[in-house]
Amino acid sequence: MGGYKSTNPSDPASWTHYCVHTGGSDDRESGWADNNTASPHYGNMYVSRNDFAVGGGALFVSVSTDNGLTWTQHQITSGSPFIRDVQITGDEATGDLYIAGMNEGGGGTGGLRSNLIFRSTDGGTTWTNTYTGPTFTGPSDGTTCFSNSYFAAMFSGYWRHMGWGEPAAINHVVHYVYAQHGSGSDPSDVYYIRSTDSGVTFSAPLKLNTDSTTRPQWQPNLSVSPSGTVFAVWYDARESTTCTRGNPTVPCYRMWARKSTDNGVTWLPDDMFSDVVTPLPTQNDPNIVGCYAGDYDYGSAIAAKHVSSWVDGRVAIGGSSQQDAFTDRELVGAGGNPVPVLTSLSPSSKTVGSPGFTLTVNGSNFVPGASVSWNNSARSTTFVSSVKVTAQILTTDLATAGTVPVIVTNPGPGGGPSNSLTFTINNPRPMVTSISPTSATAGGPGFTLTVNGSGFITSSVVNWNGAARTTTFSSSHQLTAAISAADIATAGTNHVTVTNPGPGGGTSAPKTFTVNNPVPAISSISPSSATAGGPGFTLTVNGSNFVAGSKVHWNSSVLTTTFVSSIQVTAAVPALDIRTAGTASVTVVNATPGGGTSNAETFTINP
Repeated sequence: MGGYKSTNPSDPASWTHYCVHTGGSDDRESGWADNNTASPHYGNMYVSRNDFAVGGGALFVSVSTDNGLTWTQHQITSGSPFIRDVQITGDEATGDLYIAGMNEGGGGTGGLRSNLIFRSTDGGTTWTNTYTGPTFTGPSDGTTCFSNSYFAAMFSGYWRHMGWGEPAAINHVVHYVYAQHGSGSDPSDVYYIRSTDSGVTFSAPLKLNTDSTTRPQWQPNLSVSPSGTVFAVWYDARESTTCTRGNPTVPCYRMWARKSTDNGVTWLPDDMFSDVVTPLPTQNDPNIVGCYAGDYDYGSAIAAKHVSSWVDGRVAIGGSSQQDAFTDRELVGAGGNPVPVLTSLSPSSKTVGSPGFTLTVNGSNFVPGASVSWNNSARSTTFVSSVKVTAQILTTDLATAGTVPVIVTNPGPGGGPSNSLTFTINNPRPMVTSISPTSATAGGPGFTLTVNGSGFITSSVVNWNGAARTTTFSSSHQLTAAISAADIATAGTNHVTVTNPGPGGGTSAPKTFTVNNPVPAISSISPSSATAGGPGFTLTVNGSNFVAGSKVHWNSSVLTTTFVSSIQVTAAVPALDIRTAGTASVTVVNATPGGGTSNAETFTINP
């Protein structure tokens, strides 16, 4: 199995031969080359086939990464059940590969068919069966191929057709067209299915031919352009009542087609594609299987047009219509430019105050002249491909936090605005590096706290233990906040943070502010003396800087203490402490943070 390649196809002498695989059991080969310079697999060549020497018809893909000099073989199926290689194609936007296969249900006219899709994301090395469709009855007029009864046929065994079609893909949207038996006596209708998730799930089948006859429509092919126009072509006998093989006087079929300008979402009416209703050609060459006709048709598309070829019988030789290859084109722009579709932005967010940058907009259906709008204002736009445009976003566009709608508009005829994607301008996340002051004495007056750091904005808020405080914006590096006397009434540690609102924003890491207890002072004690051996009594200690939790010490012993006010505490002196004449040292101790021990007052125990 081999082929021919050229970098200058219009020059017949430029074509050179290459060998893909050596073997006599290869069949139903199909090829695709990745010519997208932006693809991760640019330059790769791929050929799919069934190899009937392996497992009764295993599905294989041959891959060349050196322009056809060498080929690597990759087996996809075991051969049981038998999966027919229908066609291979690739996504020009992503480089992903897709193979349409068919389980033919054992062949003949009664075997139920089902469509399968296989996908590779690594240049054809590994493959996943992403989709297996429901079963359906294949097309036929109830006859099988007169030279091989495995194949269902039409026109009394002359034209084999199992329902095979063709896949096409662009930017993760996968299209597939195929044929199945129509209702009642209708031998065949053409159906289309569409996937928006890289071939995992597909839409319900859409019948593309809208005729009300029971005449056959069969053997469809399909192509998708870089701008997302989809074009399906098929053989169609709706304009005839009968067909006679080889008779040039009996018109039989014409190529009909149907087009979508929005990547398969909606379709224009089906219409005539070829210019005549051709007779049904015959095959007089004894070296060619007589019932094989047209089943290697392949539709293709480039930026400007769709092209398709077919078997045509309009040219008679010796009074008999023969099989000839005809081709025609459909311009991508016919019917107007498509409506663009946006899928992603890169980047999709920036921090407020960032410098201008180049925004990449990904999607489909972009055409030269497409314009990116930022918050309904056009920006300088560069057309890269049908799936990518870029735009210059200004520094002034990023001056205010918030969300901005981004759309792309294609020029007329047709065209129009895309769906909208949101670009987010985020507030920065604040950072606190220091606070001033870092401490205060419990019970002190309120004060102004200075917070230093970065990422501060006019709506930044200073938090005291998570609760917002009245904040003044000084600069992006400094804030001040009003801290009340109530905030420092009690000793302890407090967390200071800064919060910026969304979008973006957030809360900084905390800094610690310490509220210290004061050092107590004693001015007098009452009583200041007692008689040894007397009963216990209550000692009143007067002074300043007493706090809840202050403790009166009698020599080295802690007395049971009652806080009365910041200038007075009382303590219970037991009789045991005055049983012996002498003196005792009375102090008051405040706990940490801060705090400490007061001056000592002397209590006299008289004999």
